[in-house]
Amino acid sequence: MSAVELASSMGYREFRPHLVVDAVEALRPLGKDGALERIDAQARARPDDVGLFWVLRVLFEPPLPPVQLGRPTIDAPSDPDALPRFPIVVVDDVPLLVVRGFALAGKAESLSAHVDWYREHGRLRDAPLRPSGDADAVREHFTEAWRAAYGSDDRLDEALQTVEPQLTSLE
Repeated sequence: MSAVELASSMGYREFRPHLVVDAVEALRPLGKDGALERIDAQARARPDDVGLFWVLRVLFEPPLPPVQLGRPTIDAPSDPDALPRFPIVVVDDVPLLVVRGFALAGKAESLSAHVDWYREHGRLRDAPLRPSGDADAVREHFTEAWRAAYGSDDRLDEALQTVEPQLTSLE
């Protein structure tokens, strides 16, 4: 399987930062149009996969469209600029998914709608990802970013429980 296929097939519990990094680094050299064509083709082949939403949030620079897959297990911060890639938080070039899923009441937004938005408004990241392999440092920097975004919000423990398996995969 290609890096894009592997990232596409990730569910919430199977989220692994290195799969997103590999997909982003496979897509970046294709340029904006080529990357979006590849993502759109994969989305048509596997329309129920959510992993490419996360790839897009790392592949492109903010501002980004909101992800409308339902109500997330943790709400976005009140200031969208605090964590501009939410529900992804990129710390030390490590993408972390901070929600365990979404509660859907209705129809989820399609990835194709996001691809259309990125075609019109998106700006591809310039620099390659160079993720830290130091899980302790990433955890510390994640905690700092979370507190800056949410203040003394008690959801930090829940967020850390969600990202801990992702951090373990760095080691």
